[in-house]
Amino acid sequence: MLNIHADLAEKILEQCSGYIDGKRLIRSFFDNAGHDLTLNTIVLRLTIIDSFYSTQMNKRLYGINEVAKALISLYSSDTELAKDLKHFTQTRILDDKILMLFSNKYGLSKKGKSFGMAVSLLSKYFYFLSDYRFPIYDSLVKDSLPQINDKFAILLQKKISPDSKRYFEYLYDFNYKSKINDFNKLDNLCWLYGKVKKGSFSLILEKEKYQILVNKAQVDKINTSADIDAYLSEYIKINPLADIFTIEQSKFISFVNRIA
Repeated sequence: MLNIHADLAEKILEQCSGYIDGKRLIRSFFDNAGHDLTLNTIVLRLTIIDSFYSTQMNKRLYGINEVAKALISLYSSDTELAKDLKHFTQTRILDDKILMLFSNKYGLSKKGKSFGMAVSLLSKYFYFLSDYRFPIYDSLVKDSLPQINDKFAILLQKKISPDSKRYFEYLYDFNYKSKINDFNKLDNLCWLYGKVKKGSFSLILEKEKYQILVNKAQVDKINTSADIDAYLSEYIKINPLADIFTIEQSKFISFVNRIA
């Protein structure tokens, strides 16, 4: 049952140019997988991921360079890293080198203090290198998946641990037991669920339709972005707006509203 909603989320996002164009652009920087790596290649990849996904690594002094140096010190080629990523998708076991990358701290604050780990950025790097076959560590997933799990009772464990090892094991188990069996579809499901629940529709609507939505909802007097999203979330529950959303989008919005 849940895999049907994951398929629907994938179909919707594949038709959203704002989402899919950015995703394909990032993937194009990994098209030379298998060739020897350079530090500059990794820095470029990390920088564009950070820019599109707002992982905030650019706010850390020396952060991206340190992540890049850590990657190239452990893996001299994309092929080596891809092999270890595939090992996880086949066995549920994260390689020690992957765990080391997740547990390392990267970058400094302006005061010279350690800024912490970079699991979110690294997981997205792995996601694109593996051609979307490695799960993403993301706040939308952490918030959305437990709520979806509550509705469908896939796993007994209610919450996702912030510990990176347990987090990825949870996603592995959910992916398998839900019969989605596709980390890309699982990410699509969680990402779209989280965006719809928040009322953030700009990436799934064309510019003209988004303008129609906010005009109909009369958001002019609402000041903050978060408040506008929250208002739109409630507005859509009362006003389905079939002329703005596609049939597939409307179905997924209904799915979210039944759970959220």
